[in-house]
Formats: sequence, C-alpha cells, structure tokens
Amino acid sequence: MGDVRDLPYDIRVDTMTIPQKYSLSWGAIFLLTNEVVAYVIALSVYWLGALSQGYFYCVLGIIIIGTIINLIFVTKPTPKIAGLTNALPLGALGMLYVLGMILGRK
Repeated sequence: MGDVRDLPYDIRVDTMTIPQKYSLSWGAIFLLTNEVVAYVIALSVYWLGALSQGYFYCVLGIIIIGTIINLIFVTKPTPKIAGLTNALPLGALGMLYVLGMILGRK
C-alpha cells in the first residue's frame, strides 16, 4: 500500500506516483492484482514440493489476512486507509512468511 499513496515529499520532488498518474482507486486495484500474483507464486513453492505444510499454512494465513486488508483498501481507497493498511500488516505478514519458511523446511 505504501507505493500507492502519496507522501508529502512526492509532491515536492514532482514524483509521478501511481495515484498521481492514474488515480488512487486504480492504484488500489493494481495493488490487489499484483498481490494475487504474489500469492500464486508463494503457493507454487509449496505446490512444487520445495517446502512442507508448515509453509503452506503460514502462506494461507498471509493470503487470507492480506486479501482482507487489500479489499478494505479497494473499497475505501483513501490516503489515510492506505497508510493504516500499509503500517499494520507489514511486520506481522513478514514475520508470518519467515515463520513459514522456517516451519516448511524438509
């Protein structure tokens, strides 16, 4: 979500961010689409047999939580929601992914 919200310094340095160029709503949909692609790639690691069920369950949790957060952002694409949805899950989802990598070792 951090890439689809405008920060004060984006305006000062004339950076063309996604919401400035296309709109915040389109940026939210773009983000959701890319998240789905990332989820498919993450699941493919399990499907290919590289990691075990521990990884699968952690990635499944990431997919559920991440999709809910992204849908909230898509339905209400405001800079404030973007900031909240960016800050809240960043550490938790990252830690869950690392935990999945550890638990998924064969």
